[in-house]
Amino acid sequence: MAKYQTEDIRNLAIVGTAGAGKTTLVEQMLHDAGVIGRVGRVEDGNTVCDHTDLEKEVKHSLEAAVVHFDHAGAHVNLIDTPGSSDLVGTAMSAFPGVDVVTLVVDATAALGSTERRLMKMAAARNLPRMIVINKIDQATDLGETLEAVQEIFGSECKAINLPAAGGTAVIDCFQNATGESDLGDVSGFHTAIIDQVVEV
Repeated sequence: MAKYQTEDIRNLAIVGTAGAGKTTLVEQMLHDAGVIGRVGRVEDGNTVCDHTDLEKEVKHSLEAAVVHFDHAGAHVNLIDTPGSSDLVGTAMSAFPGVDVVTLVVDATAALGSTERRLMKMAAARNLPRMIVINKIDQATDLGETLEAVQEIFGSECKAINLPAAGGTAVIDCFQNATGESDLGDVSGFHTAIIDQVVEV
């Protein structure tokens, strides 16, 4: 059994509203890390995290599930939390044990009270927060989604990765100052994130 030093462990809570794609995202991460051989589907009831009979029946998470993988010398623990508004307490109960709260936002839906409550509670605990805009291949206006995120959660929300080539590629706009993304020229996004780092 592998042994890890505390400084090598990363604990992330994956939170968001129901249907945002949290469990699917975790499933894909497990597959990319080589933990599972195929990506399960919530609709088919064969994902790693939604493992109880009731979760398979209702086709969404009802309790938090912990999974893990190794990446770049770190041991990553993901806590996949339920997104239903009546189960938001279960999601928040993971906060004392994590380093980062990752909010998964559905690019095809408006931001609601669940996302606001989760981010407010994470901020109150002074936890680092990260936002993943999911389902970008189905979005009608990604720029509008990014603007909504910044309007609701603050202008400090800057894009660090941008979709490119019609959503088939990703540009790291922290490392790259040039290029063309699906949201326009990368240079403006690069300058914004660098300025933000200097400010902080």
